[in-house]
Amino acid sequence: MSPALPALAVLALALPARAQEAAGAFALSEWRVPGRAVDAFVARDEDGRDAVFAISLQESPPTERRYVTGLPRDLADPATPIEVPNAVVAVDAAELGLAKGPELVWLSAQELRVLSASGETLARWPLEPALPLPPRTWELAHVDFVRDWDSDGRAEALAPSAEGARLLPLSPGDVAQSLALPLTADYGSPTLENYFRPGLLVGIVSWPMLDLADDDGDGRADLFAANRYGLRVFRATAAGLPQQPTRTRAFPPFTSEEERRHLASTLLAFVRDLDGDGRADLVVHRMVGELMRSRSTTTVHTNAGAGADPLAEPSARIELSGGNAALRVDDVDGDGRLEILEAYLGFGVLQAIRMLTLQSVELRLRVLALPPGGASAPVETWSANVSFPFDLGTSRVRGLLPFTEADWNGDGRLDLCWGDGTGVLRFRLGEVGAKGPAFGRIAASTPLPVSGDLLAADLDADGLQDLVAWDPLDTEGRLRVGRNRGALPGTQPGVRALPGR
Repeated sequence: MSPALPALAVLALALPARAQEAAGAFALSEWRVPGRAVDAFVARDEDGRDAVFAISLQESPPTERRYVTGLPRDLADPATPIEVPNAVVAVDAAELGLAKGPELVWLSAQELRVLSASGETLARWPLEPALPLPPRTWELAHVDFVRDWDSDGRAEALAPSAEGARLLPLSPGDVAQSLALPLTADYGSPTLENYFRPGLLVGIVSWPMLDLADDDGDGRADLFAANRYGLRVFRATAAGLPQQPTRTRAFPPFTSEEERRHLASTLLAFVRDLDGDGRADLVVHRMVGELMRSRSTTTVHTNAGAGADPLAEPSARIELSGGNAALRVDDVDGDGRLEILEAYLGFGVLQAIRMLTLQSVELRLRVLALPPGGASAPVETWSANVSFPFDLGTSRVRGLLPFTEADWNGDGRLDLCWGDGTGVLRFRLGEVGAKGPAFGRIAASTPLPVSGDLLAADLDADGLQDLVAWDPLDTEGRLRVGRNRGALPGTQPGVRALPGR
């Protein structure tokens, strides 16, 4: 057995019979876009199908060409790539009712443009004054900037501006407005001695994390904006969003040493209704340090009615050292209460030896349940270690990192899958264990020879999630599309997806 295939290979050899029978739970096909596929995203159409758009690149700057291509319903159809001008800094897609299927929305400094999936311009709005968004030098990104930001039932575009953000209408009768969002800016003189990038000035401007949730329990989604220093909440009313925040709260400050090396520290804010009382709570995740000196702290702040306050004593705290943890907050078991899903990458001596000798890395995965009332520490209801072969040449894992964003068998619980580096996608299905939400034993596998990224989308509106996977390093632009055969254990005939999933 190859040393790059540790515990997972042993597990694969010991799969129960039902897992072996469920192998190939997805019908895999291949589809291609021009150049390298570097991203993909989903928008739902008027028929309830999830439309997938892929972003791909050809050549390299300064002559790099960027494309957005919609995945056709019939994969026998050829790709119809739409070339995106360099002036476009971000793309999104949404069902706006201007054409069949979701429309593409392009944002640049000078205009907001709406196009059909075939590339026909359906609407365009000049932006005066222009936005502070110079043309991109590298690549192209999907940004989720088209949503119902002001809770009026219609989608708007939220565009970054020098003052914070500009809310741009996409429907007749709506009016543009400005929002005072917090910005962070970092400038430096890029001399040969420090940055090794000669020039006059280097500037990095960051806009805050944005989220929508009900802060005051009135049934309307409010706008939350968070950066490393504070949280601003714009409470929606029947008249829309206020220009200035309704309430502002500070986060506990980083130390002077952490601010001196601010690029090595991060604060993430997750705004979710954790206890199902109709009001948004707050999960704050801080990561500081590098390698073996890294540590992360996660705190939970409940909303008793006046809004969650990150300076108040948290109802729960999780601390880890010697590595970094990535979080998701989601309802694993479908009971309406949210859990914390944690993936921890340790940077200790054992991990270093594993990377250098076995050429693999190990992640620890956990599910943490928050007890009712939020007055006690989170309870670990499930944990497991997952190993991946590590490619020293490209400095990335081979395979697909753990993915918990889909309910593959339609039973109302989230499932766990990952590509173990052997060209196989493994599945652990969501279940309720003795301690609470969990992922069961490996229940199925399907061939998927991809190292890179994965998304879930219901491509045929049958209530079962299909998969799309791609490798950003693949110069042939191949997307692997897996149609869900409904063969996973626990799948019911005629299943329909849960609302919001």
